[in-house]
Amino acid sequence: MINFLAVFISSTLVFAQGSNRLATDKNVKNTKPWANIDGFRSAKFGMSMKNVKNAIYKDFQLRDSKISTIKHPTEQTQSLGITVEQLLPNSGKGRIVYVFGYKTNKLIQVNVLLGHPVDTSVTPQQIVDSG
Repeated sequence: MINFLAVFISSTLVFAQGSNRLATDKNVKNTKPWANIDGFRSAKFGMSMKNVKNAIYKDFQLRDSKISTIKHPTEQTQSLGITVEQLLPNSGKGRIVYVFGYKTNKLIQVNVLLGHPVDTSVTPQQIVDSG
């Protein structure tokens, strides 16, 4: 038991020392990011609700009557939700929810839902193909 503890403690120290070295490695800071995600299609993070509604129209040709407004009871955030046909090829209906910050009222998150319960007629293969 003592040998196990000694190995565990020494291993922890080695990994802790190595992680400090990696965190300050200058090569990591100079690498390009894999992707720059600044929103979803025409809707960009930091946009107002009005601008996101314009982006929804540009992307999906949906007007206000097809956009639902949702207020989260706990977080007090507001969201805009839309349902679209064939968000991806052969994927069935999709639900997109644009979430706005509680205090800023700016776009902070976009959730994309495919499959059940958005579209109960979608097949398991369609769900796999959409992934």
